[in-house]
Amino acid sequence: MTNNLNRYHFTDLIESKFEIHQYRHAGTILKNDFPEEYEQLINLLDTFEITHEDIQTPGGGKSPIAVKFDKALYGNGWKEKSGILV
Repeated sequence: MTNNLNRYHFTDLIESKFEIHQYRHAGTILKNDFPEEYEQLINLLDTFEITHEDIQTPGGGKSPIAVKFDKALYGNGWKEKSGILV
C-alpha cells in the first residue's frame, strides 16, 4: 500500500484527510528505520475517519478521537509504555 507516497512519505489520501507536519525528517526516519511500524501507521491513517460526533463529544480523560486511534493501534499489537504507545 505504500506506493504513491508524497514528499512526506504519506499517501495522497492521508494528506487529503489530515494536516501533515514534518518535524526533523520524522517521516523519513520512521519509514527507513521502523518499516513495520511505518506500514501499520500508513494503513491505519488510510482508513481512519474522524466524524462530526467524534469532534463534538467531550472527552473527559481522552477525546473520542484519541480513544479510537489508540484502539486501532492496540489492534496492531502496540502497547502503552510510560504514557506513549509503542
